[in-house]
Amino acid sequence: TAVHKQIKASISSLEKKQDARFSQIDARFNQMDSKVDLVLSEIHRMAVLMEEQNSRNKFVLDGYDSIYQRQDRLEARFDAHEKNIEDLILKRTQTKEI
Repeated sequence: TAVHKQIKASISSLEKKQDARFSQIDARFNQMDSKVDLVLSEIHRMAVLMEEQNSRNKFVLDGYDSIYQRQDRLEARFDAHEKNIEDLILKRTQTKEI
């Protein structure tokens, strides 16, 4: 009957609209997946860059530490030499006074 055909046509039309809508939703999910993948790849890239920078920082900090240790040794030697010189001057002035 005509009513039956009309109902079938309406159902078929609604099914096609629903399928189209699901296709749109699937496309949006695919876009979101693509964006999430892009963000994840950037995060991984940044992690690699940070690891590389940390490696470089380690060498630099080790170099600074070495410089500071050397400076401490030199200052200790300088202080010892300065004390020796002061002691020699003091001894010399004491012997001249006698």
